[in-house]
Amino acid sequence: MTDAFPPTVSPDATPPTPPVPEKSAGGWWRTVVCVVLAVLAGALITAGAVGQWAQTEVVSTSGFTSAVGPLSSHPAVKGAMTEAVTERVMTVLENSADSSPIGGMVLKALLPSLRAPLHQGVETAVASDTVSKLWDTTMTSVHDETMASINGTSHAVDFNNGIATINLNDFKASLVGGLDAPDALKNWAQGLDLGTLTVNTGASDQSLSAAVKIASSWLPILLVGIVLVALAGLIARRTGLGLIIAGAAIAIIALIALVVGGKGFTNTTQTDALSIALSKAIMGSLQPGFTQNLLFAVGSGIAVALVGAGVWLVGRRA
Repeated sequence: MTDAFPPTVSPDATPPTPPVPEKSAGGWWRTVVCVVLAVLAGALITAGAVGQWAQTEVVSTSGFTSAVGPLSSHPAVKGAMTEAVTERVMTVLENSADSSPIGGMVLKALLPSLRAPLHQGVETAVASDTVSKLWDTTMTSVHDETMASINGTSHAVDFNNGIATINLNDFKASLVGGLDAPDALKNWAQGLDLGTLTVNTGASDQSLSAAVKIASSWLPILLVGIVLVALAGLIARRTGLGLIIAGAAIAIIALIALVVGGKGFTNTTQTDALSIALSKAIMGSLQPGFTQNLLFAVGSGIAVALVGAGVWLVGRRA
């Protein structure tokens, strides 16, 4: 009969250690905090993207005039200006004929034949270098007065219920003074009614003032958003999950801002052709920069989410 001996265990052998779960400690609150941080990060990064655009192309005079460009890049405005000036000159002539006791009938009879050469003359004048320089001067003056009105140091632009109304007659003296023309023509131009230009801002004057101040702080806002993305990644219960959530939040919030904000560039409350053309020219010139910045924000959110997904997959396979 043989003796049974218990199995011997080598002193060098160590029992296998069970895998440690990934950041499972902490419970549900980690996910809640991660989502909150991700949403805040998305809002701040989107605000930073919009703020950078606003500071560059809206607040800055040089950036604004560069974005709007020369008059030659806006044929619709040139056409509307030609029609508007022709009609206003014809109105002045008609009023002169009505008020003239002598020669009024003769002038009225000549008015229909004057329209075509007058229209051609105005069209030539609008295409001249003088009017092109006047356009640049006007854009600079309107921008400066608009910013001054937002900051409360001027009242040339009236903001009411999301509508900015610019009385172009307030700029008449400086505009006419910049004309390279005889004094008689300048004196006559002073009597023209330039009318008003309305732009749908979609925001109150208080909101615009706050937006201008935020625009000047776009970089710190953006940096805080990036820090919150990192915190969301660190506090998540699973490696990489926080980055996925933060990236998705950035992309979604930026996309919403792109859609909602984009509508503001196309809404118009104008009724006359010149105001409509001017509004479309200005807003249409500013929209590409706005769209580009928000598309960058959407792309950055997608990139963060993809990095998070890669980290999560690597963590699962390890």
